[in-house]
Amino acid sequence: MDLFATLANIGDALCVLGQCAEALPYFSRLIGLKSPETSSEPAMKALPLRGLGLVALAEDEPQMAVMLLQRALAILEQAPLERLGLREIMIETMRALADAHTALRSKPQRARELRRRAAELESAN
Repeated sequence: MDLFATLANIGDALCVLGQCAEALPYFSRLIGLKSPETSSEPAMKALPLRGLGLVALAEDEPQMAVMLLQRALAILEQAPLERLGLREIMIETMRALADAHTALRSKPQRARELRRRAAELESAN
């Protein structure tokens, strides 16, 4: 496993454990880091953005979370979902973005649409 994957996995694990704030240094290091195996994979650009968005959401900064998660989702939507477990990452990103919109009390329709799309992707597995 390379450094990129290790940092992403540690950051994700901390968020799963409810310690997203502690994941910030790991997700921050991903920015600009090129993995030999993934440097040509555009979806890898989404992982640091997604991670930083999760941290922003955990730190009660939903506006920042929306910005970061929207960028991550746009990148993920351009990649084939079968690669590198991207389906699960996209589902989690959609749900986090919906949560950020809900926290802002803005765009409730967008939040519902994201949750619906995430549920559809999950049931397609």
